[in-house]
Amino acid sequence: MNKFIKQLVLAAGVFAMTCLTDFPEAMFSISFVPEAEAVVVVRRGAPVVATVVVVAVASSSAQKNAAANANANAAAAQANQAAAQANQAAAQANQAAAQASKAATDAKAPSAQAQQPPPSPPAVGTIVTTLPSGCTQTKLNNVDYMRCGSTYYKPAMVGDKVVFVVEQP
Repeated sequence: MNKFIKQLVLAAGVFAMTCLTDFPEAMFSISFVPEAEAVVVVRRGAPVVATVVVVAVASSSAQKNAAANANANAAAAQANQAAAQANQAAAQANQAAAQASKAATDAKAPSAQAQQPPPSPPAVGTIVTTLPSGCTQTKLNNVDYMRCGSTYYKPAMVGDKVVFVVEQP
């Protein structure tokens, strides 16, 4: 009869603890651990208190592992976020450097063009086959010239082609 009473008391205790899980102010509670890292072996004649302590240790160990995993995951997420922010800052710095380089190149281009001297007119007697753009026909001392800026070209024939000779009227 003593064995029956022990089993009855154990069952009543488990039932009472299960019912008390809904009350946060309850002194005892029971919970189910989805992944326990300890195996609880109940031997014949083992005290019930030892079984409850082993289950509590397994639950505490699982909670510690879950907390450690959560902390590691949070740290990894923060590291990933910091790396993403660093990559974004580097991309912005690269873009700013590219814009500064382009601005420097654009600033140099007009000054390089300004430093080049204007092309000098060809020497008198030079023969060209084509005239520069913007030439106008001019008549000086009853001679027809093509005036391109400050240079005067006189049309002439070489074989069957028209050429222009630089002259000083």
